[in-house]
Amino acid sequence: LRTKRGWVNLMAEEANGDKFLYRPTADPFVASGQLDKIEVRPHALLLYTAAFARIHMMAGRNLTAIRPLSCFSLNGRPSAPLYGPPNVDLLDYVGSYELIPPFGGSAV
Repeated sequence: LRTKRGWVNLMAEEANGDKFLYRPTADPFVASGQLDKIEVRPHALLLYTAAFARIHMMAGRNLTAIRPLSCFSLNGRPSAPLYGPPNVDLLDYVGSYELIPPFGGSAV
């Protein structure tokens, strides 16, 4: 693997039908080294998604789905989604990979 280039955004859907697009690159609480991992490592994206969902829950916003929108190219090949089709709901996977509060007791 020589190069992996691309981007990832999250489409959040609320219970009332509202949809919002979030870009991890615009998150002021994510350092550049963390952002590099969130964009290209599925595990890091799931951890970010768990924190993202937790913040929304604490704010009283009822999320029904978080869908990844991504486009990546490996070693100059044609671009394609890295995180599955856009209809995948990441909330289905949060807490099943690692138990992160409030979804589980502890990540340790």
